[in-house]
Amino acid sequence: FLIFIGLSMLDRRNKKTVYLGLSIAVVVLFVLFYTVAEKPFFDQINTTEKIEVSKEAGVERAKINVYSQAMALKMEGGATKLVEGNFQSQFVPLTPAVTVKDGVEEISFDTRDYDNRLGWSYFGKNISNFFLKISPDLPVDILVNSAASDINLDLRTVNVEHLNIDSGGSNIILALGPNATTSAVNINAKASAVTIRLPAGIGVRLKFNSDLSARNLPRLTPVGNNTFRSDNYDASD
Repeated sequence: FLIFIGLSMLDRRNKKTVYLGLSIAVVVLFVLFYTVAEKPFFDQINTTEKIEVSKEAGVERAKINVYSQAMALKMEGGATKLVEGNFQSQFVPLTPAVTVKDGVEEISFDTRDYDNRLGWSYFGKNISNFFLKISPDLPVDILVNSAASDINLDLRTVNVEHLNIDSGGSNIILALGPNATTSAVNINAKASAVTIRLPAGIGVRLKFNSDLSARNLPRLTPVGNNTFRSDNYDASD
């Protein structure tokens, strides 16, 4: 906007140059305003979809994958089905992909914009909002792959065996509980804030792959090589 204003002032004797520069500046300002406004000029479709995935016969464990470019994700236990909840988006429809193989039911939610369908309205908007409930009856592996997101995983009643989060520029809150007898958690989060809440009696081994992170690690003792452990780690079940 300022560049076009400046260009229009380079030759004030040429009225065409002034009018052209000011006209372009007004158009740019108009587009930017309606791109970030609460009710943008561009048409939008704000839909809420119900999510229900039942456990198939013979399934002994589950795998849940969530892929998105930007999202707000809230996940917790307590589902009566394998997975249930709702999904909201202004642009992207959701079609869960479900496969069953060797006793494992895999559910994938993918809202990535492969065809650049979002256009101008991508900027400054939450593309996807997920609220998912997971059954506490089966062991589960969870994969979350997303850029700039708000991720809140309250898995205190879920038997999580493996959790992988790959994200950037995000706020991540994770809570694990006693239902997970053994949990392997890997978080790859660039320029993010990460909070992990654990029961007091659980044995914890935590390893950092970054020397630049600010850390607050109550009840964990450094044991070398960027690794920290709780005092009860060897004795804990």
